[in-house]
Amino acid sequence: MKKRKVISSKNVKKRMPLMGTLVIALSLDHWHAPEWMWGAVGLLVICVWAVWIYEICEFDDDEIDIFSREAQASPHNPATKFWHKGGESTAAANQSRDH
Repeated sequence: MKKRKVISSKNVKKRMPLMGTLVIALSLDHWHAPEWMWGAVGLLVICVWAVWIYEICEFDDDEIDIFSREAQASPHNPATKFWHKGGESTAAANQSRDH
């Protein structure tokens, strides 16, 4: 399986979909939803929980620390690629500024 590049888990908290599940259940109960709607929405909630569990168990990812110096200075980072409207790359701008 191809490895994905993902944000490091220390930079992003993986939140359980617990509050969303609770709000959905209470909303359906409050509006006296029919049984077929409970089943349809329940299936969607089960899918959300399954995706969350899959993401927790996924260990083949290349984690990228977004706050490291290497990630910030990457030429593929759109935040550091251009530093002014002229379109000059940061590396070229630093060379011309240093000389």
